[in-house]
Amino acid sequence: MPQAVILLVEDNPITRKLMRFALEAEGYDVVDAADGRAALEMAATRPPDLLVLDCVLPDMDGLQLLAAVRRQTAVPELPAIIVTGMVSRLDELRAQGGAHTQFLAKPVAPSRLLEIVGAQLSVPF
Repeated sequence: MPQAVILLVEDNPITRKLMRFALEAEGYDVVDAADGRAALEMAATRPPDLLVLDCVLPDMDGLQLLAAVRRQTAVPELPAIIVTGMVSRLDELRAQGGAHTQFLAKPVAPSRLLEIVGAQLSVPF
């Protein structure tokens, strides 16, 4: 079975490294970026099977990036996980994210991340 390609976008290098390590340890093929622009370039050359996005990035927010990647890849149901420190806005964000988008509050335990990644990748889109 081919490895799922996960595009991980997180501006905090330590958080990005920890998440990447957890995902790669489970056998996922991870490409990562620190901002939206780099993420869009990567998605153009290696279309992802799943997005893991920080909600607040230096050049755009996670929902804007999600919409842009879905348009660029022509996969409107591309599954995504958006990670945010804005716990008070989780309900509002969930309403904007749609059916194929999950939201997780920071800090995210690696085991919880892997659980949600597995669930997102098991749902056909």
